[in-house]
Amino acid sequence: QLQFFTCLSKYNVWPSNPGSNVIHIKKANYGRTDETTCSSGRPAHQLSNTNCYAPTTLPIISERCEGRTTCLLQASNSIFSDPCFGTYKYLDISYSCVPPSKEPEHLITTILHYTPNTFSLTLILTIL
Repeated sequence: QLQFFTCLSKYNVWPSNPGSNVIHIKKANYGRTDETTCSSGRPAHQLSNTNCYAPTTLPIISERCEGRTTCLLQASNSIFSDPCFGTYKYLDISYSCVPPSKEPEHLITTILHYTPNTFSLTLILTIL
């Protein structure tokens, strides 16, 4: 499993050393889960919320990057919404590089999102 992250408002072409393998997304989050990633020069109050998750991250990243050799990404509130106002966010992706499929492969990604009074389930079917 490989890891990629980019700080707020940065554009990145990812993976940086593309080959013939394609991207398979395992997890993705736009928000903040620790106080050290993308922390340089930031005040402590922008880093303290480490329970910051944008539920739309995985479907957006999957749609843009799944099954491709490279992907242009930007960590931005305009793309992922703002899951925690006042927190300096980053995009964090867990992925693997796999050989391209010769025959169509169906991948189903399940996203569960809980809040105190609601529950939502999103299924994404990706045909490679």
